[in-house]
Amino acid sequence: MTGTLVLLSGGQDSATALFWARRAITEGRLTKPLVALSFDYGQTHKVELECARELAACASAQECRMDVTSVMAIGGVASGLMNREIDVSDLSNYDSELPASFLPGRNLIMLTLAFTYAAINDYRDIVAGMCEEDYSGYPDCRSQALRPLETACQAGLNRPIRLHLPILNLTKAETWRLAHSLGRTDTIIHDTNTCYRGARDAPYAWGYGCDQCAACHVRAKGYKLALELGYFS
Repeated sequence: MTGTLVLLSGGQDSATALFWARRAITEGRLTKPLVALSFDYGQTHKVELECARELAACASAQECRMDVTSVMAIGGVASGLMNREIDVSDLSNYDSELPASFLPGRNLIMLTLAFTYAAINDYRDIVAGMCEEDYSGYPDCRSQALRPLETACQAGLNRPIRLHLPILNLTKAETWRLAHSLGRTDTIIHDTNTCYRGARDAPYAWGYGCDQCAACHVRAKGYKLALELGYFS
């Protein structure tokens, strides 16, 4: 088994994970080929997917895209990421303790598909940019969900595929520091998009976005803190 599969949405976290994987291959901790897997799940905008294509090329990674719109439609009715009638700034009608940006089953389904794709292609490693300490508290970004899924996929597919989560326990400021250590600060600022509304009109110091949604707020806050802590020095 050889090869590294990275889940790449086109946002800040997955892009940082992509370049972390590229560095790990250079250092011999992971193996070639480097493959970037993106998902078209019927999101309300395609800006992230466009960024994902550019990022894959920048990292010299093979690009693969899966259309899982019909599958994610199951939970899409409850998420502002797929349902334009739901404001992503509201609370979720699925779980009132979560934001409306939560898409039930998204990470679980995508990771399961990634493990299957890796098994079919005989890849040894999967890298993903889920973060436990993100502002949202998404339950499918927690190690309690991700590690058991890794074990189940290894057993169910009969393949020792390893899941790497390089930013799982990082704050957003620490994720900025990691990107900087990889020499990719400018790439994250200019070539990624995390904004729920997909705004690309006016660039801020931290990148593109509407500067109003929760995703933009946490990205900007993390950038400011990273500056204050000297992470870009």
